[in-house]
Amino acid sequence: MIRRTLRWFVGLRWWCKPFIALGTSVLGLLMMAVAWRFIALPSYRKVQWAFLSPAERILLEADQLSEAGNWRAASPLYQRADGIFREQGNAPMALYARVSQVPAASELSTQPLEFWISQVDHDLALAAAQNPKTKLRLLQIKGQLENNYDATLAYRTWQQVEQLAGQQHDWTIQNRAYGEQAIGLFLLGDSASARIHGHP
Repeated sequence: MIRRTLRWFVGLRWWCKPFIALGTSVLGLLMMAVAWRFIALPSYRKVQWAFLSPAERILLEADQLSEAGNWRAASPLYQRADGIFREQGNAPMALYARVSQVPAASELSTQPLEFWISQVDHDLALAAAQNPKTKLRLLQIKGQLENNYDATLAYRTWQQVEQLAGQQHDWTIQNRAYGEQAIGLFLLGDSASARIHGHP
């Protein structure tokens, strides 16, 4: 079978061979991508999960829910993680978990958005907020709140998020921040810049 295939390949016209070689390469890359998505990545996450502390596992589960937009379901988990991190004396991660409860709390609260934005601004001045991961989270939450409050403020905050996410090599958050800036430009009436920003 292998010999027949080789004879067939050798007997092909010269201009056919590059296309077949290219197709084989593309197929190989596709198979590698599929193997990574369905075999390697789940295995990596299992290994990563095994090395996490109980609080980190709760936080990871909450983050997965919030990334899907389910902040209310994530909030009790953030509350649990907050308590554990406080007991451990881990102020930066306790602050990360605490501020992550704000989106759900602000939805259910009668307090105006200014109240919640000022709370996040206060938290940004804390020593624990100097932790890069925590600071990035605080700015994300602030940007989300400002989206429904002031497009100019939101645009500036998402610029900070994009820069900080890039420094941390968090491309998912960086891309989201870039998109949020495009939306901000559109809301501010700069549709031309918004189109350019939306298609880098």
